[in-house]
Amino acid sequence: MAMMNATDRDQARDRDEVGSFLRRAREAVRRTGGEVEELRSELARACSLLERERAKYVDLFESTPEASVITDAAGAITDANVAAGALFGLDRRLLVGKPLIGFVARQHTRDFRSRLRELAAGPGDAHALSVRMRPRGGTVFVASLRVRVVRGPRAAAVALRWTIRASGAGREPNAGRAVDVDAGAS
Repeated sequence: MAMMNATDRDQARDRDEVGSFLRRAREAVRRTGGEVEELRSELARACSLLERERAKYVDLFESTPEASVITDAAGAITDANVAAGALFGLDRRLLVGKPLIGFVARQHTRDFRSRLRELAAGPGDAHALSVRMRPRGGTVFVASLRVRVVRGPRAAAVALRWTIRASGAGREPNAGRAVDVDAGAS
């Protein structure tokens, strides 16, 4: 048997080191793959739990007898429940995208717009105001509104959650119902 020269020994040692490195790398990838799969499984369980919780609150929002409306900071309706649709004379899905000011009696729109800007820019998170409102094709009624301002990370208003109570003579049949858009409002 022929003797290995120094170069051959170095190459053999390098092959052994590379082989050892590849075995360790394969093992690390196998362990990491298991960890990733475990994390993926945990994430799927968390998503499932969140979806069940979300569904519970959507059901609560939809089934409450009080009309509930959520708007963006500019007053455009982003969500409304069935009772809000009844109060405003439109299917709740048709309310989405419409400005809440569109249901304010014409002579009060300028004041309402001004108040809306104050709510979004001003201090405080909960406010009450009284406004004359007009549902689609309905009679004007006096509404008592509570609004909760939802603020983002920089304290800017990102949404408004409205509670509307209609009262007064000549009101619509559903106008006496409370319209609570913030189930968590205090």
